[in-house]
Amino acid sequence: MIDYIEKKQTGVVMIVTKKKTILYDEPLTRVLQRYAQRELTSIGARIKATKQQFNLQSKVPIYLGKDLLLIPIKSLRSPHALLVNFYAIRSYHNCSEGELKLVFNDAVQIIIGCKASFRRQMMHCRTIDLFMSECQSK
Repeated sequence: MIDYIEKKQTGVVMIVTKKKTILYDEPLTRVLQRYAQRELTSIGARIKATKQQFNLQSKVPIYLGKDLLLIPIKSLRSPHALLVNFYAIRSYHNCSEGELKLVFNDAVQIIIGCKASFRRQMMHCRTIDLFMSECQSK
């Protein structure tokens, strides 16, 4: 299970999963596109559908499967983009002013800024997760 995806300023995309790090020398959207194609869609279509269904404007969570719901902490276009997998988060704790420490299911930890934004994103993800669970149970 993916814990988080980070785009470095050099353009390298780093995927952290089960204490492993996989590096891709490709644009972030191309890496995400591969995951979307597994569900026979595109990243653009996923983002557009989520925006319309849940009336969201920016930093839209990206649902890519029952174990992958990405929370954009920093914008996809940012040179320091960061996407956290909602399903991999075990807990989060206040670290310092405006920062949170995220602990993932496999004990990987990262510290992020944007505490208020993250909490808003978590509420959106819970809504999306509930919606997808209901759709899949029908």
